[in-house]
Amino acid sequence: MQLLRGEAFEIGSEERNIVTLEHTSRWSTGDVFVFSDFTFADDGSIAAYGEITPRLSLGHLFDLDFGAGLIRDVYLTVNYERGKQGLERYLGGVSADLNLPGFTFFKVMALHRDDPQRHGTTEQLTLAWNRPAQLGDV
Repeated sequence: MQLLRGEAFEIGSEERNIVTLEHTSRWSTGDVFVFSDFTFADDGSIAAYGEITPRLSLGHLFDLDFGAGLIRDVYLTVNYERGKQGLERYLGGVSADLNLPGFTFFKVMALHRDDPQRHGTTEQLTLAWNRPAQLGDV
């Protein structure tokens, strides 16, 4: 959970608070990441936005062993986004977990993006990682 306070926004209320709730979990056939943002503007308006990204492990599905190489696993990946005023976006593609020294995880997602409110489609590349850092004794 995160609580953010922002000021001097150019669009909408100049000042707002955002509460972000995140969840991630792994199961035997893949994993899922979900988050929701709840925006409480100083003008009294409230908005919500969220995404869910489940991934299905091809390594598990087809009994593939990627070993200790660069690629830890490959996934079929979908993403659904929803926000205010009927905003909906659909994404699908592939992703991979990489074995990179020093990283707890490093994910690369290549997704085809469809936004029904706009003409045409686009591609999206998403990177997500965690690398522990140390500063003195911390």
